[in-house]
Amino acid sequence: MGLSTEYCSTMYVAGSRDSLSWRVTEPVRGSHEACKPFFAVKDDDFPSAQV
Repeated sequence: MGLSTEYCSTMYVAGSRDSLSWRVTEPVRGSHEACKPFFAVKDDDFPSAQV
């Protein structure tokens, strides 16, 4: 019996072609069997076309 808890986050790039930055989503609780990343993220600083 393990006592650890697994969390998952998604790394993504956002910004314009001239200024891109790496970002990470808030961690969500996963399970020991699998981590399911987000394939679409909402970024408050950039529209979806720049994520």
